[in-house]
Amino acid sequence: MKSMVKFIEDGHYYINSKGVIIPSVSDLVDFHFSGTYKNIPKSILQAAAEYGTLVHELLEQYDNGELDVEKIQYSKIDPNIKSSLKQYAELKKKYMIYPKSQEQIVSYKERYAGRYDKLDDAKILWDVKTTSKKYEDKWACQLGYYYLALGYEKEVAYVIWLPKKEKGEVVMIQPWSKKQCEEGLCAYEEHIARQQSMLGVW
Repeated sequence: MKSMVKFIEDGHYYINSKGVIIPSVSDLVDFHFSGTYKNIPKSILQAAAEYGTLVHELLEQYDNGELDVEKIQYSKIDPNIKSSLKQYAELKKKYMIYPKSQEQIVSYKERYAGRYDKLDDAKILWDVKTTSKKYEDKWACQLGYYYLALGYEKEVAYVIWLPKKEKGEVVMIQPWSKKQCEEGLCAYEEHIARQQSMLGVW
């Protein structure tokens, strides 16, 4: 179901219908896997995030019929991005990836919100990743929270993994269950409540 929460671009956060800031799916995943990127400099993480955002935007345009992958091969775009687009086109054909909707904001009882990448006619999620390594545990957590926000459970989701300078592939993921996500959300909320209590925030 479509979320009633709003994403505030200036600040990159979500607010619910009561005007309260709520966590994103990324916030929840970071809470559960806080040490994943602890040894990576912020500048590298920022550059990786910007690269990933650009790839996501171009793939969305491609799926909407707004981008010609063949023509872009002759443009001045980063060779890594060209490679990712070409590989995605091949994977799309091989796995028949036809999104019904893309980049839609969803929320769970307005307690958290997120924006999934792609959802097909079978209500299966397809998430695009450009990380250098596979983080399947993190991906399972993220996709589980998206399914919970969508209002149903699935035993499978897919990650379209497009690392730089490596051949892309489709990775099958078993998302977190509804129970795992609800328990994880409660743990996050309890953690935040303790922090606020310690700081005297009411």
